[in-house]
Amino acid sequence: MANVFDQDDDVVALWRKETGALWTDSIGTNTLTPTYDQFMSADAVQFKEGAASIKYAVPKFSDGLGGYSTLWEDLDDGDQSADMPFKLATVNNEVTLSFWYRNEIFNNPGLPDEWYTEWSIDCPFFTLSIAGQVETGNADGDATLSVVFGVFGNNETKTHASLLENEKWYHITLTYEPTSYRISIQDAAGATVGVDKTGSVGIDPIYGGGWSFEYYSDGLGSVWEDHDIYSECNIDELVIFGRALAEEEIQQLGTGTYTPPGYVPPPEALAVFPSVRPAGYNPDLSWQPNDDPPGWGPDYVATGGGRWNQQLVCVGMDLIYYEALT
Repeated sequence: MANVFDQDDDVVALWRKETGALWTDSIGTNTLTPTYDQFMSADAVQFKEGAASIKYAVPKFSDGLGGYSTLWEDLDDGDQSADMPFKLATVNNEVTLSFWYRNEIFNNPGLPDEWYTEWSIDCPFFTLSIAGQVETGNADGDATLSVVFGVFGNNETKTHASLLENEKWYHITLTYEPTSYRISIQDAAGATVGVDKTGSVGIDPIYGGGWSFEYYSDGLGSVWEDHDIYSECNIDELVIFGRALAEEEIQQLGTGTYTPPGYVPPPEALAVFPSVRPAGYNPDLSWQPNDDPPGWGPDYVATGGGRWNQQLVCVGMDLIYYEALT
């Protein structure tokens, strides 16, 4: 199954991270501007939704003391859609962030003594970060998920108690509505990791400014050899809602079963009869052109009456019998 976003009026931006559309908002106009995009690519091997994810591959920057790199994508305030949360001159103060995350640090011989990575989302009101460090006592570089609300000198930090392991997919969700928040982690199968971090926020929302999505990687130490890539991060299906989703909806996002409130799915086909009318077919039906989006629905639709209460769909020369819509 897959989450249904295209019928949800509360979805503000959706970056599916597919090949040829890594920065394209597939539901609106919030196109991201990448920096150092030569180190970003579509990954058709490691992905969770669709057919690819975006991979940030940090190269070696050798200076004898260590190496570092920051890869990022920006969305300036002036380029945001009018419904983007915390946009300047608005009162858009609710948000849900949802995305898939995977990080990998390559522990090859010759790497620096310590290695630090961080994936972060920065907006006018808060910064969400997933940060880990390979070092003595944490050889695997397990990461911590935190959210800092507010600005320097006036902020509150909220940290989820569970660690995120390298080389594993996690679904991350943050919700905020005035005075309260929820941070949720799900594993690759959609099961909740640990206990959701919830509570209150005593800082008023801040408006005006851009959104930035960054992957930062830094080698600490002096041992370097010729490695092309030191760490990689994959992000998939990054979506922003203009409201705080309920706990049940958050669970659905991680299992690929989310549908918007009031969603009515298309009818399920019971049988296919190529060029043959099914039993109980009403010959008096009036066929009308179908109004569904091009490429999605059938060519013509007709609804039968009487005791059959059937719906018949004509696709070219094929006649498909559907269960009735009630």
